[in-house]
Amino acid sequence: MKEVRNEEEEAHDNLPESLADSERACAMEENIEYLESALEKLFRQLLLVSASQHLLCQSFPMELLAVFLDKINNLLPKIIHAIKGEKEEAQIEYNPFVEPGEDYTTRAYDAYMLKIDEDIKRKTTTIGIHREDYKMIINNQDVSIYGSQGENRIAVIALKLSPYFLIEEKEKKPIIVLDDVMSELDKIRQERLLSFLRKFGQVFITSTKTNATNASIYEVKNHIVKRRNT
Repeated sequence: MKEVRNEEEEAHDNLPESLADSERACAMEENIEYLESALEKLFRQLLLVSASQHLLCQSFPMELLAVFLDKINNLLPKIIHAIKGEKEEAQIEYNPFVEPGEDYTTRAYDAYMLKIDEDIKRKTTTIGIHREDYKMIINNQDVSIYGSQGENRIAVIALKLSPYFLIEEKEKKPIIVLDDVMSELDKIRQERLLSFLRKFGQVFITSTKTNATNASIYEVKNHIVKRRNT
């Protein structure tokens, strides 16, 4: 049976090859533009949903976080003093992308909307909880910028240990595990740290040196664990 073709199909077949290629290129370009437009709309909607979910979860816990930080900041100077032997003004600062308070949800949503066009172009999220950070301030200076390696190590140890004292029930207090904490401390501060750690329940410390006293020391070598003292 002879195939019946309309005039438009026959005319298209008679087009020069270069013109036919041009038409196909235009059609492909239109499809790409449509796809990019659809993806942009989808990304915008996903970003709005993500922002809304984050705001629902974030507005109330911010108050709890402020209370938690106040308690930690009361402990930090005491722990640093115990390790260093010097009195220091120390606190942890939390830098949220939107300050907590009244109309938090509204202000946070506005912040998302202010960046949404830029985020779509970059194909990333430039604002939100994942961009928030903490700073350890000692004597009114950011220790990560102005502190020595030893001061940074002590600050990290103090921050790691401070939540231990917030747990009132003895059976719920955690085991302390510290990895190579002695390497950047001088001998005096090493001894002060070990003395301070005796206030805790169970403490495990890894180290390349075995100069601790009043402690059970185990050596790990070639996958074999041996006790060094009795």
